[in-house]
Formats: sequence, structure tokens, C-alpha cells
Amino acid sequence: MDAFITSLLTVATDLQPAVGILKVVWAEYSRIQVNKAKLGDLLDRCKRVIGAIDQELRRRPPLDVKKSINQLLRHLRFIEELMRDLAELGFFKSLLQRDDIADQIVKAHQQLTDCLTIFQITAAVDLREYQEGLNRAREADQNALIGQLAILENNDHEVLRQFNVVQNQMDAMMAIQNSLLRRIDKSAEERTLRVGLASLQTQTGKKPPSRPHEWAITAYDVEIGES
Repeated sequence: MDAFITSLLTVATDLQPAVGILKVVWAEYSRIQVNKAKLGDLLDRCKRVIGAIDQELRRRPPLDVKKSINQLLRHLRFIEELMRDLAELGFFKSLLQRDDIADQIVKAHQQLTDCLTIFQITAAVDLREYQEGLNRAREADQNALIGQLAILENNDHEVLRQFNVVQNQMDAMMAIQNSLLRRIDKSAEERTLRVGLASLQTQTGKKPPSRPHEWAITAYDVEIGES
């Protein structure tokens, strides 16, 4: 059994349902292709928060333990659903939805802060560790994507495999074009999308409209949870 799970097996009985949710979250995390470090950092924080709550329950349980635990589980289920949705997105859609994903990860961390608040645990130390971990994770994710970019450049076959766009290639090009028009940030995500667009143009001999209609919807225009 993985060390992430075994480290949680000794928590108080009241917290075992929370551990059950984190087991599912951990299983879904193994399927993540993009933002692996940021989501791994989220998992690490989940473990720290559960550990802090475990200590608080042993030291000074709340008057209504059941109510507090139910609130905790509701927050953790948000993270479970998010991890499942992101695992389903895959590589290409994760790049297209990068802004939405970033917002959802911030919300997930807020859920964990709320978990500490429920049990009246001071969050100052946790928040400092969260910010430091997030900064490291951002850099790690960018480096990982830069490594992936090196594999994709001048490798049309690998682009098709990673982007999984054997069909709907015109839709894929339009989705990339729309994404690039909405945001130019010179990030590894943007550079990877540009490589993908160039490769798809080469393979199809076609180009997407230079100015797509704002209302145009493609097969790749999905919100988190709709994939």
C-alpha cells in the first residue's frame, strides 16, 4: 500500500470516512497528465490537514463531532470530484482549460482552509507551507511540460498521440486558436499548444479561421466536470 495512504491509517475512527475519500483522490491522481506537481501538492496538504484535525480531535473534540465531520467530508468531496474531472480531461483538454483548472485548484485549497476553520485550528503555519509548496509545484509543472514540449517538437506522430485528436482535427485547431487568442502568456502551456497547432496544420494541410467567431463551439470547449 502506498505511503500516502498508510500514513493516514492511524487517524481517529471518526476520520476514517475522510481517509476513504482520500484513497479515491489518490487513485484518480495516478491518472493525471498535466499539473501533476500542483495536484500532488494539494494531496500533501490534504494529508497535513487531516493530521492536524486528528490531533485536535484527540486533544479537544468539538461539541458536535458528527456535524463537524460531515462538513469536513463535504469539503473533501469537492476535491475528490475535481481530481476525477481532471483525470478525465487528458493532456490536450488540460492545456485548453488551464485557466479554469488553476481557479479550481485555488478553490480546492480554500476547501482545505475551511476544513481547519471547522475545527478551530489556526491556519497560519499551514498557509505558509501551502504557498511555499505551490510555488515549487508551479515551477515543477512548467519544467515537466517543457520536457514534454521537447518530445513533441518536430514529431507529428507524437502530437497526434498525446493530443488524442486523430478525429476532429479541425475542431482541435479551432479550439487551440481560440485559446491562444484569449490569452498570450509565453508559458509552457501556450508553447505546447502552438506546437500542436503547427503540427495539425502540417498534417491536415488546413488552417483554422484567423478570427474565429466568438460564439463558435468546438468538441473541445468543455468546462471542468463536463468532459
